[in-house]
Amino acid sequence: EVARNIGLNKSLIKRAKAMTDTRQYDLDHLLAEVQQQKEKLASQLSALDQSKQQSEQFKQGYEALKLELEQKKEVILSRAKKEAESLIAQANKEIETTIRKIVESKADKKTTQQQRKKLNKQRKGLKTKDLQVEEVFQLGDQVRMNNTGTVGIVVGLGKKDAELEVNSIKTKTKLSNLSLVERNPKSPKPKQKPQKSSGKSLVLDSVAQVLDVRGMRTHEAIAEVDQWLDKAMIQGLASLRLIHGKGYGILRQELKKHLLGYEQVDSVEHETDRSGGQGVSIIKLK
Repeated sequence: EVARNIGLNKSLIKRAKAMTDTRQYDLDHLLAEVQQQKEKLASQLSALDQSKQQSEQFKQGYEALKLELEQKKEVILSRAKKEAESLIAQANKEIETTIRKIVESKADKKTTQQQRKKLNKQRKGLKTKDLQVEEVFQLGDQVRMNNTGTVGIVVGLGKKDAELEVNSIKTKTKLSNLSLVERNPKSPKPKQKPQKSSGKSLVLDSVAQVLDVRGMRTHEAIAEVDQWLDKAMIQGLASLRLIHGKGYGILRQELKKHLLGYEQVDSVEHETDRSGGQGVSIIKLK
């Protein structure tokens, strides 16, 4: 190559090349390829550095956004808690007013029916509204299933369901059916503490599931049953026991006819012979 550059005779250079060992020529060619690969790798490394810098910027942006969302979540949960408390307080007031009107106007059947319809509407409305702020659970938390009272450990979490381990047996249930018993001590504490509802409920006198109207006249028994049934429906009772005695069956028949006139009464059946027979009626509510 040097001889060619300084202008020596081409035929002489060609003859010399034919007589020379080709390994040196191959080595030079290989070194040129290595140099090209080196430059290519340097370019790729530069691109990787840029990607790394962009990834770091994305990470910082994600952390900042996450923090902002956690702060907003805290504000939203606090606002939801206050709104739930306000709604329950308003519902308490309206229901208590409705019950008072029913009691005060018990002789006026038309007014009583109107107020009872209003009461049923309010009760249905409360059932359809979600006044609870959902608890935030973590893997390893000890929780209780509200419907059975069973306590287990959270081993899996979904959007709406959770998988629990109870005495080495795994089961699934809805998140809304769970209450936190103890936070997993090994888990990092969430930045946002879960907000629960205030624990307030409808402030009403507790109602017994059993009412005894034996010895009362029909109109007295009906008035007593109306007040008892209204409170029972508000508190969401599913079954009631009415003791009216056997006698001639007139009071029993009149009470059954009156009870079946309720929209919320599903059925009225007699108790078993051992538990009172036709002297006791079992009222099933919808």
